[in-house]
Amino acid sequence: MLICPRCQSGNVILNGRIHNGKQNHKCKDCSRQFVLNNKHIIREEIRMLIGNALLERNSLRAICRIFGVNLTWLQGFTHSLWEQLPDDLGLSKKMIKKIKKMQVFGLQADEMWSFVGRKAYKR
Repeated sequence: MLICPRCQSGNVILNGRIHNGKQNHKCKDCSRQFVLNNKHIIREEIRMLIGNALLERNSLRAICRIFGVNLTWLQGFTHSLWEQLPDDLGLSKKMIKKIKKMQVFGLQADEMWSFVGRKAYKR
């Protein structure tokens, strides 16, 4: 039996199809139109395995093939994992300053390398 997501009424009828061919339904009580939600729920143990696969630096497409998940879902999942991380990643302020100095030095070294030589040996 179909139940309206808004008013939880069982007085639902078929109401044609939407643009991609899925069946549309309409509640006679509140006039809400909706499509049944057939989302695939991913269990918690599979999510843990996917998290471990991300830590192993497997590609996103490989994880999709291995676990049978959608790439869009996986990108959202990785984004939610990223949001849970602390801003400083648990590093001390002293270590953050060292990393920033290393990044600046790397940029400067790269710039110096790109201007080495004569005009005949452009890079």
